[in-house]
Amino acid sequence: MTASKDEQKRREYMKKYRQKNKNVTKRVSVTLTNKEYSKLKKSAEEFGISPTKMLKNLAFEHLNNQNKYPFEVQKSLKELVHILRGVGNNINQIARYSNTVKKVWSEEKALKHLMFLEEQIQAFLNKKSK
Repeated sequence: MTASKDEQKRREYMKKYRQKNKNVTKRVSVTLTNKEYSKLKKSAEEFGISPTKMLKNLAFEHLNNQNKYPFEVQKSLKELVHILRGVGNNINQIARYSNTVKKVWSEEKALKHLMFLEEQIQAFLNKKSK
């Protein structure tokens, strides 16, 4: 087969494909300035996805009221969750020790500290989502 026959078959295939899927999918075209595209591309690279996929994700996250954070923030949040789990584990160990020696440690202080940490995390997330 020559290149022109291959190209003709490809065109016929694409035409049939579009006809078959015209009621299933829709194509949306967006025009961006070079500056806007550069910003979109940089953000997409941080997530390891294409600019098109990034734009689609952002649009639906906005429509669904979801928040998407850059990779560094996601990494920090995962580390924070790990640290908080460690704190919870330490509190359990302290409670166990207190029960063993029958000396009560101030659980109220620990609970207040955990509540403070939770408030700080919520404030951070709310600030980032705006």
